Amino acid sequence: MKLPLSRSLQIGVLIGLTILVYLPSLRCGYIWDDDAYVIGNRTVQSDNALRHIWTKPRSLPQYYPLVHTSYWIEYHLWGLHPLGYHLVNVLLHTLGVILLLGVLRKLNVPGAWLAAAVFAVHPVQVESVTWITERKNVLSGVFYFGSLLTYLSWRPFDEGQQRKGYWMFVLAFILFVFSLLSKSITASLPAAILVLTWWKRGRIRWQDVFPLLPMVAVGILLGLHTAHLEKHHVGAMGPEWEFTLIERILIAGRSAWFYVGKLIWPNPLVFIYPRWNIDPAAWWQYAFPITAAAIVIALWLLREKTGRGPIAAVLIYGGTLLPASGFFNVYPMRYSFVADHFQYLAGAALIALFIGIVTCRVPHRGASRAGTVLSCLVLLVFGTLTWKQQANYVDHKTLWQATRKHNPDGWVVIHNLAHINLKAGNYDLAKGQFERALELKPDSAEDVASLGEVHFHLGDEDRALALYLKAIDMKPNYAPAHHSLGAIYQRKKNLEFAKQHYERATRGYPPVPEAHMNLGDLLLDEGKVAEAAAQFEEAVRAKDGYTAALNNLGIAKERLGELDAARHYFERALHYDPSFGVARGNLDRVSQKMGVE
Repeated sequence: MKLPLSRSLQIGVLIGLTILVYLPSLRCGYIWDDDAYVIGNRTVQSDNALRHIWTKPRSLPQYYPLVHTSYWIEYHLWGLHPLGYHLVNVLLHTLGVILLLGVLRKLNVPGAWLAAAVFAVHPVQVESVTWITERKNVLSGVFYFGSLLTYLSWRPFDEGQQRKGYWMFVLAFILFVFSLLSKSITASLPAAILVLTWWKRGRIRWQDVFPLLPMVAVGILLGLHTAHLEKHHVGAMGPEWEFTLIERILIAGRSAWFYVGKLIWPNPLVFIYPRWNIDPAAWWQYAFPITAAAIVIALWLLREKTGRGPIAAVLIYGGTLLPASGFFNVYPMRYSFVADHFQYLAGAALIALFIGIVTCRVPHRGASRAGTVLSCLVLLVFGTLTWKQQANYVDHKTLWQATRKHNPDGWVVIHNLAHINLKAGNYDLAKGQFERALELKPDSAEDVASLGEVHFHLGDEDRALALYLKAIDMKPNYAPAHHSLGAIYQRKKNLEFAKQHYERATRGYPPVPEAHMNLGDLLLDEGKVAEAAAQFEEAVRAKDGYTAALNNLGIAKERLGELDAARHYFERALHYDPSFGVARGNLDRVSQKMGVE
């Protein structure tokens, strides 16, 4: 598609098109693990946020410090209002699209503008742009394309282009590091540059490889660090990730074709796709990796006839997908082997290849006009689908209801719907959904404990107690079950048992700030004021704005004779909740003791 417009106007049209298509995102709220990344991310909201973000990898859901730094900036600009976070995601995606256009033009890819436009409005990108947590994709995309564009400016393939100074390579390296610190899947960029070098020049020389060695080294280092954290911090290890090499090849082969299919026919798009049953004994499952390998071999053998472009695009596509294709453990494999956001960057290579081929086939005027009409139709269809797809991301409940239509037996889908109903007080509905979730995944200690909570709210305290004990038997360090047991024993006036389970909850996972709070209350009642104060401090540290814990910490400090500290904590409680009457009364009392007006 050749637009009769100046380059600057073409960029303006592309910016306007991208923002227009993603306007529905601005009406969306938070979904799924946005809680861990933004709403409930106490690291981002803490007083020492930046130091913890950059120096304490395990204080974050994943160690992508630039992503969390961006959240920190936004938190101080507009708090937790989702509009700002969604707007930034849309603007980052738009910037990435413009940088991709620059890359494609540097490479003289035919139909560069149309390829960038399709990348911008393709429905598979909705998950990356509209899901706040996937700031990882859109931010890393900006740095990825920015690094590649800068590198191509430093070392252009076209002999007619002026080569920039060495500082451009330094900038390309810095941008590449930034991309890794946003999402380490971008580690494949040096390999992609070598493939592009071979595509353009037909050979790779040592002087082409040498400048990329620092990028390769830092890419491997941060990639291995991410893989380690994914296993030992995020939790991507255990029976759900135990696959043989053959099984991983089967997953990768089928994933590759799945993503190609979604690029060509993006319907339906599902937030969590059904998880395939991988069976090495089923002969037909080998068709996926075999045909994928056959395509690569055929394009290589036909490179003299078809040109090097097709094989180069396919290699870049496959290489960019590789980290999320099944060969490495990633946590979402617990639910599905594929996800739309996994191919956010990779899709650019195949889109450029397809558009380039089509553009080269319509050189004369009449065909070009028909191609323009067809291109506009494609953008209209993709843009409309993208607009509609964003409606699924309006809120948590809408997302999982939409997902269940296409994945009715997905454990995580039913699990999340059950939690939504539990939180809303729809206990009978939640009970049936948790029971169904346990039919699909009997080893889920979380669902056993959650079913116990349902029974507790329904008034069957004995059944709840039995389920909490079962959850702990299944997962001894599961903190929420210990905390719930502590609450039941406290209600039964068995305070020693209550204290034991609260203590175990404070040492378990995932963190339960309320366990510190309740344990502190029991210790305070026993007269162990210093120990109680320590527990209240842990509760305050774990949960920003925890007014009840701040008030109790003030009470403990007052009893210890630390009136300045007590006054400070009462004031902090009132800072978060000016209507907190108890804290107001406590502050007035301490102020009178101190003789402060």
